Amino acid sequence: MSVRERLLRECYDSALFGIEQAIDSLDKAGSTLLKSNAEHLHKKVLTLRKTMFFPYPGDTSDKRSHENWNSWIPVSDPPEKGKRVLVMLTTGEIWAGHYDGENWTVHVMGVCNSITHWMPIPKAPEVKP
Repeated sequence: MSVRERLLRECYDSALFGIEQAIDSLDKAGSTLLKSNAEHLHKKVLTLRKTMFFPYPGDTSDKRSHENWNSWIPVSDPPEKGKRVLVMLTTGEIWAGHYDGENWTVHVMGVCNSITHWMPIPKAPEVKP
């Protein structure tokens, strides 16, 4: 696990711990509405954490279906034109981006020449309200 992944996991775990403490305090104070809101927030943060660290199957609509969505694909084998994907830069940073048939674009930076690999964005988990 990379340093970035470790830091992200620690941030999620700290947020979850803080929300759990708030839920306990709200329960003791008898504030059921706020406790319900905090429990809802806890569920959403937990789902995000699971999405980050427990991979979901890849996007099976892609012609190159990968069993594990965590399989990085070299840019020499690009995705469908315009399809939104995760991209890895030479620095190891991971961003959302797409390939337009000529250039790779990182959605927060614009056209980028330092992309080495890409992967399909994992399917979002089903979240029940």
